[in-house]
Amino acid sequence: MIVPGLIGCVVLLGVAATAVVIGRAFRREVRSRRERERRAALQGAGLGVRP
Repeated sequence: MIVPGLIGCVVLLGVAATAVVIGRAFRREVRSRRERERRAALQGAGLGVRP
């Protein structure tokens, strides 16, 4: 029968899509946090005060 193969394919696609979405969100979070830290460090260096 073809049905189990279709179900497996759909499950694999769902897992892959979920992994991509989670990875993208995680990467964006890491990038924004790094950007924030860099900006804070630059401000601290410019003002001579640690943030």
